[in-house]
Amino acid sequence: MFAVSFAMAILSNIYALCFRSARKMLIMIDPRPVEEWCKDTPALMYAKYTLGFSYNYTAAVNKHTPGWDEDVFKWKFKRAENIAEDIDG
Repeated sequence: MFAVSFAMAILSNIYALCFRSARKMLIMIDPRPVEEWCKDTPALMYAKYTLGFSYNYTAAVNKHTPGWDEDVFKWKFKRAENIAEDIDG
């Protein structure tokens, strides 16, 4: 399998979903605070976007490796911390 690192920007909410297929990890870069209802499981805050990513990523990898079927929801999830913000605009 090929190693891939990728970043997908969701411009409407100004955050990015990055992934590393070799490590089976999704990394969310989002300066907003984690909402109260998902403090214990921050991945829930991004479930809709993870689902879209899973669908599109699986379709793309299947073009390269037919029959590839891996559950992206079983990958590790990490929310980036201490994100530097541009205060100059």
